[in-house]
Amino acid sequence: MSPRLSQELIDKIRESNDIVELISEYIPLKRRGKNWFGLCPFHTEKTPSFSVNQEKQIYHCFGCGAGGNIFTFLMEHEKMGFGEALRFLARRANIQIPQYGVPRQENDLLFKANQFALSFYQSKLNSSSKAKGYLQERGYGEELWQEFKLGYAPPGWDNLLGEAKRRFLPPDLLFKVGLAVKSQKGSGYYDRFRDRLIFPIFNLSGGVVAFGGRTFPGAEEPKYLNTNETPIYHKGSLLYAIFNTKEHIRKKGWALVVEGYTDLLTLYQAGFRNVVASLGTSLTSGQAKLLSRYASKAVISYDADSAGEEASQRGVELLLEAGLEVELITLPPGEDPDGLVRKGKDRFAKCVEEPENFLDSRLRRLKAKHDTTTVAGKMRTIREIGSTLAYIKDPLRRRLWVKRAAQSLHIEEDLISSSLQQKGGENTSPPLRVPDRAEVAVLGYLLSHPQKAGWVKERLEIDELRSSQVAQLLSSIYQTTQRGEEFSPASLIDEHPELSGLITQASFGGEEPEEALTDYVRAIKVEALKRKMAQLKSQMEELEERGEEIKEEELMREYQRLSSQLKESA
Repeated sequence: MSPRLSQELIDKIRESNDIVELISEYIPLKRRGKNWFGLCPFHTEKTPSFSVNQEKQIYHCFGCGAGGNIFTFLMEHEKMGFGEALRFLARRANIQIPQYGVPRQENDLLFKANQFALSFYQSKLNSSSKAKGYLQERGYGEELWQEFKLGYAPPGWDNLLGEAKRRFLPPDLLFKVGLAVKSQKGSGYYDRFRDRLIFPIFNLSGGVVAFGGRTFPGAEEPKYLNTNETPIYHKGSLLYAIFNTKEHIRKKGWALVVEGYTDLLTLYQAGFRNVVASLGTSLTSGQAKLLSRYASKAVISYDADSAGEEASQRGVELLLEAGLEVELITLPPGEDPDGLVRKGKDRFAKCVEEPENFLDSRLRRLKAKHDTTTVAGKMRTIREIGSTLAYIKDPLRRRLWVKRAAQSLHIEEDLISSSLQQKGGENTSPPLRVPDRAEVAVLGYLLSHPQKAGWVKERLEIDELRSSQVAQLLSSIYQTTQRGEEFSPASLIDEHPELSGLITQASFGGEEPEEALTDYVRAIKVEALKRKMAQLKSQMEELEERGEEIKEEELMREYQRLSSQLKESA
């Protein structure tokens, strides 16, 4: 195992990167008082509720509750692991870190193997008249090859393996990333990709994590081959070309979603830059959530022979669940985006200008599928449209679509609403207990005034807190203070990233006067006394039923003591 980086170096990297400067590279921020505000990158909103505090080096969204420091921003927004975010920020601040610090050595080696293969395939493309000629025939200019780092795997069973051997990269490493295949006849390996165009797949920070290979026309092998999933690549959580197109998507506010590599490249070459490919016809929950970080709407353009609602139904429902509007582009029969653009960019542009909302399409298809003039047909339609509408989490948007569907089917809205509840579409579960305002206020005050931690520790016991989350954070603060060390909101987030939203929520509300701190501590202690008294009363009633008088008297004396204490505290 490689050693972890010291906390001092992690703190130095965090403190050497200004959070306002970093986040400003992703979303526009405007100063308002001592904080900076912008539209939240983690959910769709029209009024800025995303606030960044430069002094504390934290952010918090008052709309969705997202919050954190400079590390968590990259981890959430760019889907980086902590080690990847650390290295990114270290490079940004020109800070040297040990070769094997936070990231696992195995993952570093997997990235190294993929980077080696990327360079190999690119070099082979540059020297292959066959591969370059094919790309030129399709209208792909060299600038496009370079931007997407396309490559070529030459014919032969061990071209990549042979070069890897010369670079002292073991074959089992190439096997782990899916670039080599074990021979069934012995213990050897052979190249997975042979005589194929290569499409590298990048993560959000530009690291190559996987590859796809496409045959040339006339080849008998499977048209597409892909490397397998690895610790650094999970197909269901990434979209092809998202690294190249995410800023175009963010600026437009919506994304074109296509099926494959060539569809995407053709559209990108033609000027449709806000495009991603789903790495398969069925979108996953992870891909939908990823897309929702950059867009509020997804426009799906699959091949005409596979773009039917039934084929893409599950993926669309996941997009709805992620909060996206979904529209469908209907292409002429037998066409795909790649072929239609080749016949004329304007023909595809016209289709983009006239999409159909998926929910309208769903209603139209259901009405054609079922005879809605009969009770049975209408019931089936209600159940199926209700099942789809249940994926819409925004209550207002869901109500509007319930009304629209009811009008289309000439029925009462309640009939569709009841089907939503049966499907679990309405949120009937009790709300999660949130920390008491007084507890959050005490936490916030300490995060703004760390010097008061000792004062609070003398007066407030951890077991007097109702919120286990606040108790966990105050316990960490007490321990840090006892060790004579300093703490800050940003450092506390490093220690408890799962509680980053609570930490930033408290931090942005920690500017109250010291007199308020005394009142909040008193309020917490009073509530704790009331809870203890309620527990004692319940125990006494239980003992009274069992006739255990002596124990009941002991509890009564304790109850009276707490009652007196409560009167003094009130």
